[in-house]
Amino acid sequence: ALLPPPPHLATMRRPFPVLRLCAAALVAHAAAAEDICYVGYIMDRYCIDNEVLLDKPDVKALERPDLHSVHCLVDVGVCRDSGFDVLSDPATPGAPFCRAYSLDAAGTQAAIASARKVGSCRTCDPSGLVEQGYRATIRGRIVDASVVPAAIIVTQVLPEHMGCGLEGPSVPRHVNCERGIKPAPVPMPPSLGTPMPMPVSLGTPMPMPVSLGTPMPMPSATAPATPPILIDECEEDCAPCGGIIKYTCIVEEQACIDVNTSASSLSDWMCSCFAPAQGTAVAQVAVCMLNECTTDCSSCSFGTCSQAGQSCTDPDASAVSLSDWTCSCLTATAPPPTLIDECEEDCATCSGITCIVEEQACIDVNTSASSLSDWMCSCFAPAQGTAVAQVAVCTLPATPAPTRSQITPMPVSLGTPVPMPTSFDTPMPVSQGTPMPTSFDT
Repeated sequence: ALLPPPPHLATMRRPFPVLRLCAAALVAHAAAAEDICYVGYIMDRYCIDNEVLLDKPDVKALERPDLHSVHCLVDVGVCRDSGFDVLSDPATPGAPFCRAYSLDAAGTQAAIASARKVGSCRTCDPSGLVEQGYRATIRGRIVDASVVPAAIIVTQVLPEHMGCGLEGPSVPRHVNCERGIKPAPVPMPPSLGTPMPMPVSLGTPMPMPVSLGTPMPMPSATAPATPPILIDECEEDCAPCGGIIKYTCIVEEQACIDVNTSASSLSDWMCSCFAPAQGTAVAQVAVCMLNECTTDCSSCSFGTCSQAGQSCTDPDASAVSLSDWTCSCLTATAPPPTLIDECEEDCATCSGITCIVEEQACIDVNTSASSLSDWMCSCFAPAQGTAVAQVAVCTLPATPAPTRSQITPMPVSLGTPVPMPTSFDTPMPVSQGTPMPTSFDT
């Protein structure tokens, strides 16, 4: 066996770890006071740690950040809330992108706001056009250089084209091209002189035994794997599952639930909306509904309308359309009438001009509001006829033949009457014939 080093050698080796730690602290302190400016892709740590893009599971996150959608970055809760890093561009074509600096919480929120102004996503401004590959100019100060990527406090998030000015972008001391956080490499301390050479040998090493017995035989072939009894399709990555299913739900901010994890029950997973929204769908994304007038949520009315004596209306009750509820004044309604003359009123069951247009009278036999559709058309005398809720058929009564006693006799004509003179001024003419006798004695 190798003997331990002499005490004087062990004593001389002890200061070196202490010196390394002191040097590392000095370097980290010096780096922590450094102001930086950097331009690059903004990537959420969820996708980085997941190694693939949430909405594109077949794409490596640090290989194609240009395919990372703004929707995944700022709409999806697990991505948006995981924090952001700014990536360094690869030095050579085909090399992966690396993590240059880690943004603080306030810097992440500033990057979200900036991405929503220029991006095209569910919560973005309508004028945004960037659908994927969001890049920005980041200005800040390093607060922790003991980890890679170094942690910074962000002072500004600017559009990519603003750049870093004449000074150009900062050069990160170290970059991380993998998932997770790594400690920064410990710098070597300055030389303190020629180290004392280590002894080549401190004794004759003990020979290792040639054999300690018969070795256990290795199996000649790998035993076939036992088929699984349970498969959670929301967690497993299996061929029958159609890939990593949970991403289908997560990318839309929904929960994935496998109601039956038996290996014989596949394709029964479902996406379920998070409360207060409601909605589920089997083997596909659910349609989430949220009525802001009847639900208690951050964007809901909270009884604002009802407390003011007004009605609340949510024109679009889907969970993606929020803060669109409106209050409206209630219309005063008169009490329902107790009497309705269906011949005079304008109502759905009233007669209107049905009777008048046929020169008939309209009569409502019962004007109670509970007795409707009982109006009738009636014929004017001498015609006769009535009909309920419709035009009547009018008929005249039959005229009987007169009796003999009812016949008045007409006078018999005696010829043409002698015309009477119309004037007595004209003297009668004197006859020129036989003279009238002057005496009646003869």
